[in-house]
Amino acid sequence: MNWFRTVRGLTELTPFQAHHGSTRCRLPRRLPRLRSSVLFLCSNNLKFTTMAPRIKVTPASALVDDKVATVITGLEPGSTVTIRAQMQERKMRFESHAHYIADLDGKVDFNERPSVGGSYVGNNSAQRIEPMGLFWSMLQSPGQRQGLRFAKLDVDSPIDVNLSLHKGFQDIATINNSVPMANTGIERWYKADNVERIPVRFGKVRGMMLKPKGKGPFPGVIDMFGSVGGLLQFRSALLASRGFAAFTLPFFGYEDLPTSTWDIDMEYFQDAAEWLSRQPYVIPGGVGVLGVSLGGQIALTMASYFPETIKAVVSISSPCANLFPSFRYKGEYLPPLRYDPARKVEGEHGMITGVCPDDIRTTPENTIIPIEKSQNLLFLVGHADVNWPSLLHAQEAIKRLKSHGHRNHELVSYPGAGHLIEPPYSPFCRCSFHRDFGYLLDWGGNMIDHARAQEDAWPRTLQFLRKHLREAKSKL
Repeated sequence: MNWFRTVRGLTELTPFQAHHGSTRCRLPRRLPRLRSSVLFLCSNNLKFTTMAPRIKVTPASALVDDKVATVITGLEPGSTVTIRAQMQERKMRFESHAHYIADLDGKVDFNERPSVGGSYVGNNSAQRIEPMGLFWSMLQSPGQRQGLRFAKLDVDSPIDVNLSLHKGFQDIATINNSVPMANTGIERWYKADNVERIPVRFGKVRGMMLKPKGKGPFPGVIDMFGSVGGLLQFRSALLASRGFAAFTLPFFGYEDLPTSTWDIDMEYFQDAAEWLSRQPYVIPGGVGVLGVSLGGQIALTMASYFPETIKAVVSISSPCANLFPSFRYKGEYLPPLRYDPARKVEGEHGMITGVCPDDIRTTPENTIIPIEKSQNLLFLVGHADVNWPSLLHAQEAIKRLKSHGHRNHELVSYPGAGHLIEPPYSPFCRCSFHRDFGYLLDWGGNMIDHARAQEDAWPRTLQFLRKHLREAKSKL
């Protein structure tokens, strides 16, 4: 029985006021002992419901592709709040914020409540509750140079994300002057504890092997990026955390490798693939390649030239013809498409689009990658890629494959997604500085559709590689 109902005639508390600790409680003076008891219980209830606001994230430490549950408690029922997420990689700062309304229990559960404003907006539909919105909606913080691309260089340390809670609906202009009601910190990792890193120096081949500890065997995957250069390990670290022996393979801008991409020697990639396939911890029978942009173009070329070694390729936003670099293999050259710098178009905020050479449908046959010789192919592309028409390239690749009777291929395209499709829940990069061209390149896409594409593409990539590389029994 509700105790307050038994003294209904002695109090003016409604059930809602009793539950939420209302202090609008007037008791008759003729029952001082009972009045003291009621005030004692009312006071205790008030302390319970006015506890300090708290942000709880579960788990507080997780891999970057893991979802987390975020719950805010200790708020006034129906109150409005802003939650802000901030993180820093080297000197680059990224952030997002969202507006929420507390429920009748003074709680905001990100799995149940939609954001009503800020960096992203949801609705009460189950399809538009965005429990990971704070992560995928991050953009570079104001006051920095344009065109920052988030890339975790030190995979042995986590991404430290700070969450702060602020009263009312705040925006970027006002939130810096707002005193937080609560704070918490969480860790997002690319590399699991049970992953080891092994530097690779074999002949001319350079790179980093990331694999689960132990003998394996594990599915072997070569991981390459595009014209960013250097040694980027974060995607390989995540692959290794999901059970792969992932070989980060740089091809310029690292140690004694070439300083540019204008001359690609395919023997380097052949040596790398054969080295990986010989490792005792790699499942025999062939390895896979995961590449984005120019890295995907090289991956398709590897699959075409070395089909006995390359068993599966995931090509992200990649052309099916040789674009800019000169590709050579044992003295023979695959000529590039013609490129006219006058074709480039300067768009919003100085971002450059239109860098793609001639239309793939009219290009000379000797520039086309002979992908019909390859084994298993997965093409992932965004409709809104303005760097080059990756969807058109993928569609032409599928036509070519079908015309040669090739059956082991798949094309997945994402409306609204841009060029840089990366692991999920990472900051959206609309543009970044291109080292070879020397200006900001517009990668295209809109934040929401691009985030959904990344959330779908990553597990699809893992499933495809496991299927065709025969997933090892041992798992992390």
